Amino acid sequence: MPHLESQPESQLLTEDGPFSLVEETVLGHKFLQFRNRKKSLRELLLSGLSFGDREYMVDGDVRITYEEHYALVCGYSRMLSQQFGIGSGDRVAIFAENRVEWCIAFWSVTALGAVAVAMNGWWTEAEFDHAWRLSQPKLLLGDRKRLDRLRDLKLDTHVIDWEESPLWDVPSAKTLPDVEIDEDDPAVILFTSGTTGRSKAVLISHRGELGFVQTNQFNVARGMEAAGLSLESRQPAKILGVAPFFHMSGLAGHILFSYAMGDTVVLLRGRFSAEKALHLIERERVTTWTLLGGMGPMVLECDALDQFDCSSLRSITFGGAPISEFVLKGLRERFPNAQCTPSIGYGSTETVSVPVGFGGQDFIDNPGATGRVNILHELQIRDTEGRECPPGKNGQIWVRSPFSMLEYWDNTAATQEVFDDRRWLATGDVGRIESGLLWVNSRARDMILRSAENIYPVEIENRLDAHPDVIESAVIAIEHPIHGQVPGACVVLRDAEVFDPKRLTDTLARWVGDGLAPFKVPEHWYFATTPLPRNASGKVLKQEIERCTQSATSGDFIVLSQ
Repeated sequence: MPHLESQPESQLLTEDGPFSLVEETVLGHKFLQFRNRKKSLRELLLSGLSFGDREYMVDGDVRITYEEHYALVCGYSRMLSQQFGIGSGDRVAIFAENRVEWCIAFWSVTALGAVAVAMNGWWTEAEFDHAWRLSQPKLLLGDRKRLDRLRDLKLDTHVIDWEESPLWDVPSAKTLPDVEIDEDDPAVILFTSGTTGRSKAVLISHRGELGFVQTNQFNVARGMEAAGLSLESRQPAKILGVAPFFHMSGLAGHILFSYAMGDTVVLLRGRFSAEKALHLIERERVTTWTLLGGMGPMVLECDALDQFDCSSLRSITFGGAPISEFVLKGLRERFPNAQCTPSIGYGSTETVSVPVGFGGQDFIDNPGATGRVNILHELQIRDTEGRECPPGKNGQIWVRSPFSMLEYWDNTAATQEVFDDRRWLATGDVGRIESGLLWVNSRARDMILRSAENIYPVEIENRLDAHPDVIESAVIAIEHPIHGQVPGACVVLRDAEVFDPKRLTDTLARWVGDGLAPFKVPEHWYFATTPLPRNASGKVLKQEIERCTQSATSGDFIVLSQ
């Protein structure tokens, strides 16, 4: 059967339409592209000047317009170039919370043709060190809180602490340094964990990041076309920015897509709290909010919900985890002015853009599905022999688009494992196609999704197995009313006679927390002395472990079936 691909019908795609298509060669392969498109993030940056004195970002008491932002980027990029020699291909790491400086630094780096290395702000020193050694940046930019975590690391490079050297002290300018940038030049490195449990550096091009922006612009335009409206008639939104910039959702969603649409992003700094979010919605008259992970339940359980005026909200969407009908109903009741639109998308750091997604009534009518293939993307389900599967049969999900990552940085073998000779990308996930919809088999996906944060169990297992009291371990997903899922650990002990559940859980939790980010620390613990159940090939049977823990309480000693 032919592969599944998007074939939207729209006047937007006609030869004279704003989203007309053309076939071009990308990295040696033919792909459909939008004919009229930006060719670099630098071009996108320049286009934002048309929004003039409209506010681009609000960060506490700091408010910057599109014009002010451009002038700051021009000045900071010149400083990076002149004082630190940053130029095409150089890597500059950013290790900070969501703040205006993060955004300005990102645009400044990519406008020079350099590569912004987005370090995960949750990382411990050890996790940062691995990513640093892997990507070898020429310069590190960050905030005091995160840089303080690195006190014991000897970084052989310049470090700019924004508390010591405020970005605002750098004189603004009117023009950018003169640099030529190709569509397929690298722009960003984001990090993802794989089956080894160590972060891999995903190298993403300007074409890839702009592909995320442009395909989403098309989806917005198509939705407006269906309502008899044009994209030009769209009113700018005020968006509550809650997604971290070191994730694709925050980087491409808040920093890039909002910029392309002329929207205003209101940043919520630090850990999410419902009361803090509601305060910002009231103060800034926020119109649009995407609730990630467990934010929906947290908002509904907030005692202060009725104290805030949230009548400005016009659109509430969801991402990062499925949304229950109970939560959806509750949000519709509490925010009557907002159109609460359940939606879901399927993609990864490696796919860069979102190959599959849908929302609204289509999503409601097909609970459990992941969506339809987006424009300029193709999708196949393949069996273990590489043959395409018929509808309804599970297999590995492969996607193809001109926007996929360039490669895993400094890891040729891993890159070759996920790309075939036509640049089809193996996602590593298992799913099936039914009635034009993709259904992802979540049980086949050895990943835990905690409030939109991806947790790969093998990372935690490697850490636990290094403890002297542990023979081996397996980490599984435990359902959670707020976070969706949290990690639970089944630990095979070396000496059951000294078993003290309270002492041991505290000890192991501290052990994991000393080596990994806090959200990766298991919240449920189960203990055993018999080996983990495995199949004939030696793979741990996690479904059997889940079955054995169903009737147990955290801290229990359980008997594992063999």
